[in-house]
Amino acid sequence: MSDQEQFLLRTVGGPHPGSRVSPGPWPLPAELLDEGGKYVKESESQLPPQPPDGHLMRGAQYIWVAE
Repeated sequence: MSDQEQFLLRTVGGPHPGSRVSPGPWPLPAELLDEGGKYVKESESQLPPQPPDGHLMRGAQYIWVAE
């Protein structure tokens, strides 16, 4: 297991919908560029930093915006 905090990215719509885990960095980016548009951060966790072996994950949800 990693000794760094992991983050959950949830993408809604677009070419790559779903959830994935990322090593960061925190705060997560405001936009994620992708084929034909971008994912724009809609919401972000308000939790404080979490230990790597904890049961909670900070993360963000992104919504698809086509070009």
